[in-house]
Amino acid sequence: MEIKTKYILKYLRRIALDQLSDEYKAKGYTVQIDTKVGDFNIDLIAKKEGETIIIEVKANDPDSNELKYIENLVDYVTGNLKNVRFQIAFVSPPKSKKIYIEKVDELLISELNENLPSELDELSSNSIVDEVFDIDYEEIYIEDNEIYISGNALITVTLNYGSPLDREDEYADEASMTFPLNFNLKFELDNGEMKTINFTPTIDTSSFYD
Repeated sequence: MEIKTKYILKYLRRIALDQLSDEYKAKGYTVQIDTKVGDFNIDLIAKKEGETIIIEVKANDPDSNELKYIENLVDYVTGNLKNVRFQIAFVSPPKSKKIYIEKVDELLISELNENLPSELDELSSNSIVDEVFDIDYEEIYIEDNEIYISGNALITVTLNYGSPLDREDEYADEASMTFPLNFNLKFELDNGEMKTINFTPTIDTSSFYD
C-alpha cells in the first residue's frame, strides 16, 4: 500500500528529530529533545566539549508567527547563551517513485471487456471500458516468465442504454463514468506478448447510485 502524504506529514517532525538525535549521538554529542530553555520550547539540543547546537525542526513552510518565534529565539540564544550555534532543519517527505509497466493498461482493458464484471454489466445495456489510468501497484512478484501484480487504478466506462440503432455500434443513449478499480493480475510473457493466467477485478460502482 502507498502511505498518503497527510499521514507522513503528521509524524514527519518526530521522525526528523529521531534521525537527527541518532546522527548527533553517533558523533559523540549528548542530545536532548523537546527541552525548555527560558520561555522557549527547543526541538533539539546537542552538546559536546563546550559546544552547543540548538536545532528547530520545521516540516512545513513557517508562517509569520513561526518566523517571529524563531527571531525571538535567536535573539534569546545569542544574548544569553555562550558558544551556541543555532540551526533550522527544514524536512520534507521522501519523493514517491512511480512504477510503469508497459501495456498493463491495455491488458486490463482487454480483460475487463472480454470478461465484463457483473458490477459493470448491470449498469447498462452495453458497458464498455474505454480507459484505465492512474495505476498504482501495491505488490509485484516476478518468477521466471510469470509476473504477478496487485494494485488499484481508475477506469472510464461508457454506459450504453436502449437497443442498437441503424448502425450496429450506436445506442439510444449513453453516458461516461469513472470508477475505482482494485485488481490482482497474473500473466506470463511469451515472446514479448502478455498472456493472462489469472485476473480478479473489484470495481466500486457506488457513485453510479448516488
